[in-house]
Amino acid sequence: MQWVTLLFELEAPVLFCVRKLRPVAFVLGIGFHLMIALMMKDLIFFSAQMWTFYALFVTPEQWRRVGGRINTMFRR
Repeated sequence: MQWVTLLFELEAPVLFCVRKLRPVAFVLGIGFHLMIALMMKDLIFFSAQMWTFYALFVTPEQWRRVGGRINTMFRR
């Protein structure tokens, strides 16, 4: 687990800086902090705070696409 943490912390700035890799960074970051929340229950609020910070890296166009996909899923 220590190596995964170190690897994510070292690669996250690069992933978030490269626009095409941001979705990958978003998924990895959400998963990484989900595991922290599940394994270390005292850090659940830290993980939730990090999830909200990750949302800042998503462009408005990407949010619209996600909203459109969710909208079509519920209309069926």
